[in-house]
Formats: sequence, C-alpha cells, structure tokens
Amino acid sequence: PNEVAAAASDVIEVTDDTIDDVLGADGTKGDFLLEFYAPFCKFCKLLKPTWEQLATHFKHKGIGVVALDATPPSEAATRFAFKGYPHIRFVTGGRVYQYRQKGRSFEQLLEFATGGYERFPWTAYPRRGSSAPTSPHMPSKRDAAAASAPPPQPRQQQQQQQQQQQQQ
Repeated sequence: PNEVAAAASDVIEVTDDTIDDVLGADGTKGDFLLEFYAPFCKFCKLLKPTWEQLATHFKHKGIGVVALDATPPSEAATRFAFKGYPHIRFVTGGRVYQYRQKGRSFEQLLEFATGGYERFPWTAYPRRGSSAPTSPHMPSKRDAAAASAPPPQPRQQQQQQQQQQQQQ
C-alpha cells in the first residue's frame, strides 16, 4: 500500500547477452551513448539521474542511451577494455569513441553525443570473442577535411593525374 511505483526509465538496460542485439554485432545498428557501470560505484550512482535525463532527451532523436552492469566477470567489459567506473562510450557506424572529459554534466554529455565525440580517439567495435579493441585511431585535421570533401569525379581524377605528370 505504501509502495511507490518505480518510474519508467528510457535508459536501455543491456547485459553481456543482449548488448549486440541492441548495438549490432559490429556496432552499426544506430547511434548509442553507452555507460558501463557497477551497482556499488558511488560515481555511477551520482551519474544515474543525468543518464536518465539524457535517455529522455534522446528518446525520439535517434540516439539510444544504454547502460550495462559491467561488474566482473563481464564479457563486454573485457571486450571494451576499460578501467574504472562509470565508463562512457559513444557507438556509431562500427566505431567506439571514449569519453575523456573530467565532468559528467548533462550539457557535457549532450555535447559529446551530438558530435563532440568526433574530437576523441576511436576504435573499431569489438566483436564478441575478442579480448580488447584495436589501437585507437586519433582524429586529425586531415581526416576531417577528407571526410567533408566530395569524392573526385573521374574527369577530375584524370585532370589531377595530368597535372601531377606535368609537374614531374
């Protein structure tokens, strides 16, 4: 009679068994803000209201907010190779970006999830059975310029080759 019903959560809770069902076996099923936590962790408990707020904010905006209890022995914790809780990553297009800022405010995490992640190193999504992610890829100005430039057309390629030959 005096029990208060728990509020419905927009956070997507996953386990070692369900993480790939949600994110995709190769991390390409969508865009996800992912927290690895431990129930005993004081900082995880402090982050929980912000994580809930982010989940509600992103609910209909194409970014899933995911939480995984990574208490050992956690296969996902081994795959994603991290130390310390809470550990925050952004998963998109098969890439995993590690959050590397000191603060964990709503505004900081919102900025990270809406493009700020591109400033951080990424690794390929670790597939089930792997023990650790690949070496991080550090973003550079050249990468950003290459990503935003349209691919050359065949005629442009031909002209570029001719110009290069003339310069030699």
